[in-house]
Amino acid sequence: MTKEQAKDQLIDLLYSQVVDLSMMSKIELGDDVIQEIKKLKSIIHSPVVTVTNTEDNLRWDRDIRWEL
Repeated sequence: MTKEQAKDQLIDLLYSQVVDLSMMSKIELGDDVIQEIKKLKSIIHSPVVTVTNTEDNLRWDRDIRWEL
């Protein structure tokens, strides 16, 4: 497991724990927290496009991450 994979698993675990605890305790997250979560998730899961200039043309590499 790479550091990046471990980080992703930790984030997923913590996120699911926050959801579970808020549901069990009937705690509501503030609108500001929800908006920040949505903003950060959109950044994490947005497609990344890399353009490399080669001798005869441009090469496009796409790293598409899907929301779980």
